[in-house]
Amino acid sequence: MELVVATSVLLIFTAMALQFLATANSDTNRTTKDVTAENNVRNALRLMTEDIRAADPISTTYPSTSSCPSAASYPTGYGSCLSMTVVHNSAGGVTCPKSVITYGFVSGAIMRDKVNYDSSCTATTTTTGTTVISNVVNPSGTKVFRFFDSSGNEVTSTSSSSPYQTAASVMVTLVVQYQSGAPNVTVSSTAALRNNRS
Repeated sequence: MELVVATSVLLIFTAMALQFLATANSDTNRTTKDVTAENNVRNALRLMTEDIRAADPISTTYPSTSSCPSAASYPTGYGSCLSMTVVHNSAGGVTCPKSVITYGFVSGAIMRDKVNYDSSCTATTTTTGTTVISNVVNPSGTKVFRFFDSSGNEVTSTSSSSPYQTAASVMVTLVVQYQSGAPNVTVSSTAALRNNRS
């Protein structure tokens, strides 16, 4: 009888210990996924803002690429699609070598196109439709790209692309759902356009 009682008590403690270990493991896995998701969002945001800071200029012609929403146009399309030129030469008036970079919010992902041009302005490499980050769930009222003039006023023109091209800064906001049932990760950063400072 004593053996049965001792075995029963041991089984109860073993079950409690296993439940504790399972819960601790679950918490560790969730925390690891949280950290990974936040790092992925921050890395995407860093890549985007580094490119935007170097923009010279922001394009006023809506790109014909699958990386941007297909039924849009500028200026209304600036909230979900941004195309820019990044010149890789610091000499004034030199337009090449350069890269033309496009970011777009399509089908729950931020997509990136990049075309590199050599010093004679000939395209050398092209990458299209690269997924920067997926599971982006920005609500309709939360634009991926918001533009601000040198006074800090948001650019909201729906008739002209010019204020977007001469904007002093661009705020990038990403809302990402990395796991069903988990809270969304929201990050934003403002990139000053160093070539549009006045």
